[in-house]
Amino acid sequence: MFRKSISWGVICALLLVLSVGCSSNESSNLSTDKPLPQSSIKPEVKKDPVTLTMQIAEGLIVNRDMVLGMINEFKKVHPEINVELETLPADQRNAKLQTMITTAEMPDIYQLNALQELTALSNKAGYLYDMSQLEAAKNFSDDVRSGVTVDGKMAEFPTGLGFVGFAYNIPLLESIGYSKPPQTWEELMDAGEKLKAKNVPLLVYAGKWATAIGNVFHWTFGNKGLTDKDFQTAYLNNKVDWTKYRDVLLEGYDRFNKLNKYVLTGSYTYAIEQGYQAFAKGQAAMVLGGTWSMPNIEQNNPNFKWGFMNLPYSSDKDNSYIYTIEDGLTINAKSKHLEESKTFMNWFFSKENFAKIIKAKQNMSAMPGIGEVSPVFADTQNWLKSGRVITFANLKPMTNPVFIKLAETAQGVTFGSDVNKAADEWIKEYNDKIKK
Repeated sequence: MFRKSISWGVICALLLVLSVGCSSNESSNLSTDKPLPQSSIKPEVKKDPVTLTMQIAEGLIVNRDMVLGMINEFKKVHPEINVELETLPADQRNAKLQTMITTAEMPDIYQLNALQELTALSNKAGYLYDMSQLEAAKNFSDDVRSGVTVDGKMAEFPTGLGFVGFAYNIPLLESIGYSKPPQTWEELMDAGEKLKAKNVPLLVYAGKWATAIGNVFHWTFGNKGLTDKDFQTAYLNNKVDWTKYRDVLLEGYDRFNKLNKYVLTGSYTYAIEQGYQAFAKGQAAMVLGGTWSMPNIEQNNPNFKWGFMNLPYSSDKDNSYIYTIEDGLTINAKSKHLEESKTFMNWFFSKENFAKIIKAKQNMSAMPGIGEVSPVFADTQNWLKSGRVITFANLKPMTNPVFIKLAETAQGVTFGSDVNKAADEWIKEYNDKIKK
C-alpha cells in the first residue's frame, strides 16, 4: 500500500505540472501584450567577413584584371571571405617580399618560386606552409610536386611550366633574309650585324629580371653540363670549383660580350614588362623571356607576328634547353586566417579554374590533362623529350645575388674591364656565398 500511494502521488504531481504547462502555453498563445522573456530568444549568429591579403607580381596570372575577376567569382561562392589584392612589378615585388619576411608583415597568400632564396628565407622564418596538405595539391603531377618541394614541404602551387628562350619578330628577321630564326651562333651574329646596319638592335635585355641579365650564361653552364656530368652535378648543387672550370666561365664572358654588341642601349635597366613592350613595338628583333611571355607581348601588340626560339649557342645536338617550374602561390603558415586561405587556394587551383588560367596564359600546364600549348610554343614539346633540359642558372645552381654579380662583371668586361679580374671578382663572390 505504501508503494501504491507513492506512485499515485508522483502521477498526480506530473499531471499537475503538465496542466500548468498547457495553461501557460495557451495563455502565451492568446496573449498579445506580454513579450517573451529575452532569454528565450536565440538570434542567428553572423560572423564578420574575413579579409585575406594577397600579393603577386603584375604578370603572374596574365594581368591584374583577370585575377580580380577570379576573386569576384570566388566571392559569389564564399561571400564570407574577401580577398584584397596587391600587384607590383616583378622586381619591386621581390624586394618588398624580402622586407615583409624580415619585418614579419606577411600577406596571407603570396607569390614565390620554390627554387629561389626568398623561399628558403620564408621557410626559415616559419612562413612557408606545406601546400601538399590541401586538396588541390592532388591536381598537380608527381614531378611538379617533387620539383617544388622545399624542406619536405610542397612550397607552392605553380601557375605553369616554362622554358626560357627568345621571342622573335618574324617580319623583321625576314627583312634581313631569315625565313626562320638563326640556327647557329654564327647566324645569330650575322643577323645582329644585318640589323645593326638598319639601326635595329638584335636583342632587348629586360635586365632587371634576374634570369635575363646573365642571358648566355644559362647556356654556357647548361651545355657544359651536358658533356661533363661532374660539372653538371657540381653546378646543380652550387658547388663548382671554378679554378678547375675557369675556361667555362671565360667562355661565358666572351659570348656575353659578343651578344652585347647588338643589345638595345639602356635595356640593362629594363624590367621584364618594359622589355616585352619594347619588343612588341618593334624596337628590337628579339627579347629574352619565356613561354609565359605571350600575354605581355600580345597585350602590347595584338596583331604581332612572332615566334619563340632557343638560343642557338651550340649545334643542336649539344645545345641545352633552359627549363623551370614557374612562380606560383603559397599560403603564409602563420596566417591568422589559415582556414579561409586554404579555402581560397583550393578553389583558385581547382582543375576548372586552372584551365582558365592556362587558357589565358597559353603556357605549358603544371596539371596533367589541363590546357593546350599555344602553336607559338609547339616546339617546346620536343624540347621536353630531348634529354637536354637543365634548370635556370639562378634557380638552385646559384642564388640570385651571385647570378646578378656575374652579369655585372660581364657588363664590366663589355665596357673594357679586364676579363681575368672580372672572373676573379665573381669567383670570390660565388665562393663567399657558398661558405655562408
